[in-house]
Amino acid sequence: MPAELGERVQQRLTDTGIAGPVVHHPRARRWTFLTLAPRPGTLTKAVTAELFRLYATVACPGSQVVLPSADDERTGYRTWVQAPETADTVPALEEVLIATTAVCGRKVPMH
Repeated sequence: MPAELGERVQQRLTDTGIAGPVVHHPRARRWTFLTLAPRPGTLTKAVTAELFRLYATVACPGSQVVLPSADDERTGYRTWVQAPETADTVPALEEVLIATTAVCGRKVPMH
């Protein structure tokens, strides 16, 4: 998602105690939230359309996500906004979707 939106989402997740690992891609000005895999039926057409309007996407389950290396961190190419602590600190995708739409004054159309 765009970095500006990502900052607001991460703050909301932090405020609710469920913030997890996030990668910043400075050149693209985008953030990647690492989440648990979605439950079946989470990524409906309505959810996907709402994310599209916000310039946000969800990688398909099983997709590879490049994480920041020590060189990336040093050069600022790719950095951690919040590094992972344990596997237990990764939020559910649904929580990130709810926070994303909430900070925009919308409600995620999940069933």
